[in-house]
Parts: sequence; C-alpha cells; structure tokens
Amino acid sequence: MPAGTPEWTRLPGTALWSAAQERHAMEGWRRYHDFNHPHVMYDRAANLFGFPYCVSLDRSIATHDVIVDTDQPERDSEAWLQSHLEQPDRLAGKLIFSTIEHRPCEDNRLILLDLGGFLDPQVMREETEQVRQEMEARHGWDLVTCREKASGYLAGLEQRLRDGVQNEHVPSGDKGYLLGIADGVGETVSELRSSIEIHLF
Repeated sequence: MPAGTPEWTRLPGTALWSAAQERHAMEGWRRYHDFNHPHVMYDRAANLFGFPYCVSLDRSIATHDVIVDTDQPERDSEAWLQSHLEQPDRLAGKLIFSTIEHRPCEDNRLILLDLGGFLDPQVMREETEQVRQEMEARHGWDLVTCREKASGYLAGLEQRLRDGVQNEHVPSGDKGYLLGIADGVGETVSELRSSIEIHLF
C-alpha cells in the first residue's frame, strides 16, 4: 500500500477514501490495479497534466478500478461509487465509463491519467510488467500467455486511440497527448511480440 497522502486529491480522511482503499485491498493478486494506481494518477493530475481540482474527477480516480474481476468492471465500479455517495455524481460516472474502451471523447481526463504511463518508456515498461505479474497471480498464466493476451489487447487500444482522435468532439489540446500515448502503446506491443518470439525460438 502506498505511503503518504498523494498530491491533488482532497479525499483522504473521508469515508469514500477509506472504503476505496479497503476494496482495492480485498484481492491479493492485484499488482497493477492496487491502490498505488490511483496515487500514480493523482501525481499525473498534479504534475504531468496540471488539471484544476474537480471533485468528480477526484472520485473517479479513486474508484474507477475498485472492481476489476467481473464481466463489466467499469460499470460495477461506477455503481459501487454511486452507492457510497449521498447524492449521485453523474460526471464521475461518465468519467469512469470513458475507461471502458479508452476511446477518445469530449472529456478525456481520466483516460489521460489512466494511460499516461505510456508517455514515458521507463514507466511504460514498469507498468506493463506489473500487469503481467497481476495476470500471472490472478489467472496462473505463463509468461508467453500473459504477453500474448497483453499484446492483443494493447493492439486494439492503439487503434482505438488513433481512430478516436479524429472525432470532432475530442479537444484539440488532448490530441497530442493521446497520440503520444498511442505511440507508447504501439511500442509496447512491438516489445511484447518480440519478447514472445525470443522466448519461443
């Protein structure tokens, strides 16, 4: 569990923060989707993207991955969030739903925070390895299977990002970041596929 209070967020000390932290800790196989993931996203909100404070974004960062082991994890995470609020937060819900496919839209803040690691090659590789470890711990998959699954998913993600930036509703200021992320995703796919070939042959 990460130490200290992350920048940007105003949720620590609230019931929602404690509940989200506890929910993340329920599955021992989490390696990437643990409560360090929101901490990293808060750092990006403060220092990489410089987003102004928004309580709905704050809530969506803390809770968008509280549930990851169902057929519709984003929808279940959004329902979990709403069940812990006195009044519905529709914007927070919309932000969480934007991560279902990470398809660029009119409000990409949570997408950018979630995928921002692909802008830095070192972070990209560290997070990819965390995902692999999580897949192994959760499903028992071997190295090659993990890399095949990851490369297949990421190839689709790269295409969605590149196609999505053509949407007229995507803010122009987001497009450079989204294309940079797409480049990082594509590089990760290439590295994963190369490592599979090396492992097999």
